[in-house]
Amino acid sequence: MGHCLSESYQRCKKIGKSYQLPDDFAWSEEGSPGSQFLDILSEFASGSRYYNLDQIVGEDHHKEPIKAWIAIQKKIGSESLSGKRLEKFNQAALDFCENMGAYRYTRSVDGEYRLCSDHIFLNKLLIATSGHCVWELLRVIRPLYYVIEKLVAEIHSMEISQGIETPTVPHLEEYFVFLLANRRTAIRRRKWQSLFDVN
Repeated sequence: MGHCLSESYQRCKKIGKSYQLPDDFAWSEEGSPGSQFLDILSEFASGSRYYNLDQIVGEDHHKEPIKAWIAIQKKIGSESLSGKRLEKFNQAALDFCENMGAYRYTRSVDGEYRLCSDHIFLNKLLIATSGHCVWELLRVIRPLYYVIEKLVAEIHSMEISQGIETPTVPHLEEYFVFLLANRRTAIRRRKWQSLFDVN
């Protein structure tokens, strides 16, 4: 299947629909934030990871991945954060710029030129919504946990019926238990790699 994650996802979705899977998830629908993130990651895997090199040599084959990601994250922020919290970010940015006398334009994280106060507001928004983005990503790939679990069980059953006592395929779903995190955990957790620390 190569690096096309979107195509791989659709194939897994087709396989998953042939199984009776738990109902604590939903397959991602076209246009949802999770689906858009998946499209960005798919494009990144198939070529936009070379975006900076393309720019140096004067070629323009792919969308700028960071810009595309931030556009989705801004949308998530406007939908997930309260108006009061956004207003607080805005006021903090304005106060900071007033105190520092920073009234100029600056290049922001997505490559756009903005007033310094807008740049600070965007940074605050991105930091505040990072957990919400993690949740959207977990939601989009959560069904894969159940598909893997079902496929492994089916393979083990086939092997046992053929007299193979020691499974040749490990319980792969054990690598993906983090996909079962609930929304609150996904939004609040800061360090996911520590899940895999063995002491």
